[in-house]
Amino acid sequence: MYELLPQTQNDVLGVRLGGALTGDDYRALRAALQRAGRDGPVHLLVLADDHHGPAEPGAAWADPADAPVRPVAVGRLALVGDGEWHTWTAWLDRLLAPDAVRSFSEALLAEAWAWLREGDTSPASPPEAVTDPDPCPLLLGLVEALREAAPRLNGGLPYPQRTGIDDVQAGAPRPDGPARCSLPVTVRVARGVEKRYVLSVETGAGRAALAVSDGAEFEDRFRLATTPGDPPVEADVHRLFTALTADLGLHFATAS
Repeated sequence: MYELLPQTQNDVLGVRLGGALTGDDYRALRAALQRAGRDGPVHLLVLADDHHGPAEPGAAWADPADAPVRPVAVGRLALVGDGEWHTWTAWLDRLLAPDAVRSFSEALLAEAWAWLREGDTSPASPPEAVTDPDPCPLLLGLVEALREAAPRLNGGLPYPQRTGIDDVQAGAPRPDGPARCSLPVTVRVARGVEKRYVLSVETGAGRAALAVSDGAEFEDRFRLATTPGDPPVEADVHRLFTALTADLGLHFATAS
């Protein structure tokens, strides 16, 4: 379901999404973005009615053939909702290619609109060189936030007594130039079984992307909503938890 919000104006659009989307929904959204972007970048607010989001990136589409081939470029993207954005961001990565992303609770809807309009009124100027902070603290912060959030997030798993994350231990971060860092981690599940992963982050122009790998068969990559240098946002912690527990479930859910 796609609906254009009445607060839409100039180069700032707002849409409400929920349930399964059709090809007509996507074409209407793309046309609205193209109309608004004739004279410059479009800034978009997405209000999610379905707080859990699509279970899989393709599941949001009534017909998977309607899914876009390439994402639509936008300026600022504000994600508004009180649910678990990690499922929505996996899907939105295929729909939109924003320059900057922030998530807001529904109580901060007015603040989200203000942030978008601030981007719309910013004077045009040549881009300045951006020096991102050291990416290694971002990885360490994500691991620490995951360790703290795991007891709460485990409750949403179908078999928390088997695949819930009991502990996460980080090794020494390994910088790879000014914009890359990798971090070995050991994840212990509730039954005492451990598995090792490597988290890798790459930053640039105020944004970051994360890769999670076991060095063998499992790898997941996604953009982070966290701005380098800031504390990790809840959506990124949820997304990392989901990636790890999905892989852990394949290995240990049926083990005796």
